[in-house]
Amino acid sequence: MTAAVTKAGPYYSTGSISFSSLRSNFKETSSGTISASELKRITSTSNTNPIVPDCTENRTSGPLSNGISTENNLKLSQFRNSIKYYYITQTGTDLNFNIDSQSWNSNLNKNIVKKMYISGVCGSNSISNPAVLLNVEVYNLIIDVFGSILGAGGKGGGYSPDPAGTTISFERYYNSSTGLHFYTSNPSNEFISANQYILESPSSFYAFTTKVANTTELYRAYKDFAPAGPHILTTNKSEYDNVIAAGWDDEGIVGYVYTSSFTNTIQIYRLYNSTTGDFLYTDSSTEVSEATNSDGYTYQASSSFYSPFPEINGQPGGNALQVISSSGKVSIYVRPDSNIYGGGGGGEKGATGARGNTQSCYSTYQVTDAECNSGDSRSYSYQYSSVTGRRCWWRFCCETQCNDTYTTFTVYNCTTSSSVIGAPGGVGGNGTLGRGYNNQIASLTGGKGSLGTNGGCPTYGDTGYTGEDGGDGGDWGRNGGNTTNTGNGGPAGRAISGSNYTVNGVINLNTVRGLYNP
Repeated sequence: MTAAVTKAGPYYSTGSISFSSLRSNFKETSSGTISASELKRITSTSNTNPIVPDCTENRTSGPLSNGISTENNLKLSQFRNSIKYYYITQTGTDLNFNIDSQSWNSNLNKNIVKKMYISGVCGSNSISNPAVLLNVEVYNLIIDVFGSILGAGGKGGGYSPDPAGTTISFERYYNSSTGLHFYTSNPSNEFISANQYILESPSSFYAFTTKVANTTELYRAYKDFAPAGPHILTTNKSEYDNVIAAGWDDEGIVGYVYTSSFTNTIQIYRLYNSTTGDFLYTDSSTEVSEATNSDGYTYQASSSFYSPFPEINGQPGGNALQVISSSGKVSIYVRPDSNIYGGGGGGEKGATGARGNTQSCYSTYQVTDAECNSGDSRSYSYQYSSVTGRRCWWRFCCETQCNDTYTTFTVYNCTTSSSVIGAPGGVGGNGTLGRGYNNQIASLTGGKGSLGTNGGCPTYGDTGYTGEDGGDGGDWGRNGGNTTNTGNGGPAGRAISGSNYTVNGVINLNTVRGLYNP
């Protein structure tokens, strides 16, 4: 960062002081008259262009450092080391440039005309902070923009609720033979198919991969039964230690979650079925009601936890220049080659794909000389004969004649038809980061939705639909793209925001992007 102070002055550090030079330096005219009364220091902050301004330098000028008089006791010597204007010029690159904190020598709240030249690049990587900020009592300040002021782009939907952490999704599986549920963030590394589990939900809840503020460990343990035993998830270390001591397999920490509610969290209820030994985890109060009323589960309130829930909405874009002045108006001047750009809003997260269509699945069995089960269709398959007895009789005087007896059997094929729900749809793609100082060249195209789970009898009907693509990130000063999900793309950041300012100069799509009027 470079911010250099210059002044119109100080004048008369040595040499003589004449009325004609005072006229040139302060009244800024080379001819005409100037009176002593015109050379009094003006302290009124309502004066927008005082001939002799009030400033720290002019309060301490002169041989006795008493400053330029505001009364009738004016002396020319009081103008020694006096100034007319005060300038600060920013060059280079700055993050979150704060005009207030520059070396103004306590002149911001005085009526001297001050100019803040933005000649370099000022940017922000955070939507919470503008690229350039003025938030102070100020009079007669001109912000003259030659360079670039660039707000931050908003994150796309699907981002972690804590910027310090990364989330992972836990898939939910179910074994209809054992009545057991299973939860994993790494299905490719688990014996899903071998244990006859089918996918129920591609994102039942989320956890952080590392510990962040206010989170605790989520442990998983397994009770080894054939063909498959139950799993338990718990944030209670004592409970975890007890089941391990009781012979459960130690599967360690599988993520980090909250034990109380925070922003962008959702409660995960835990239920237990003492008949099957199943632990059920759900964010649905409706499912809790159904499971406890009809399916033999007991709600274990003290064992619930809170899952970090990725935000669906895109973040708003950040503001470029923010002016908050409770006093005199600030003038902002836009030069032809300047860029004052609000950050683009983040795209909305795409919706989860729909389940595949329900499909009729068929299975067959055979019966012999019998009817099929009620509702099943029957068709002829084949016939066969089998020895079912032996018949003997006397022949002549001392011989026995015997023949086998045969019975003919008819075998029928029976076909059972069942309606099977479609496979789960894929997870929606994340929205994309809006254009901003933190995203100046990357693509704004929303993330791709994931493929749905493959269908096929007997487990599922048709394949689940692909998740919706995430919304596009907004360009400079533009809103993020919407999807069919339940949120919205982020609104655009403003080029200029705040109060008590005016904007002049060259204003077009090249110089200003985003709203700029107060």
